Amino acid sequence: MARWRAWHTLAAEDHTLDFALAFAPPALRAPRQDDSVAYAYAEFASERRLAATLEITSPNACRAWLNGRLLLDQPRSHESGAPVLSEAEGIVKQGRNTLLIRLDKAPGPFWFRSEWTGPQGQKIPLSWWR
Repeated sequence: MARWRAWHTLAAEDHTLDFALAFAPPALRAPRQDDSVAYAYAEFASERRLAATLEITSPNACRAWLNGRLLLDQPRSHESGAPVLSEAEGIVKQGRNTLLIRLDKAPGPFWFRSEWTGPQGQKIPLSWWR
């Protein structure tokens, strides 16, 4: 059964989204859930147009779309369960932007952490829409 649920990440937690917490545990811990898919959607604002790098750290296969365009495609989950950093460059437009992230569940943890960085690797603070 597909459904959306409101959930907010915190900057203090490096915008980590743990689907095991967002969905009712112990539901995600059941082996029959190991081949499921989850999406995370966010809207954010930028004061100006800028080139930025989206960094996603996760042990799961993931895809990310920025403003409707595929930006990142990490097609494989990591069997060891160890998180891997995936990066993709894109253009964040001035004003409202959308970010859609898809994670594929495999046996083991089901989470991701996202961050935007600038050309020199500095974190880019964004205003998140709620």
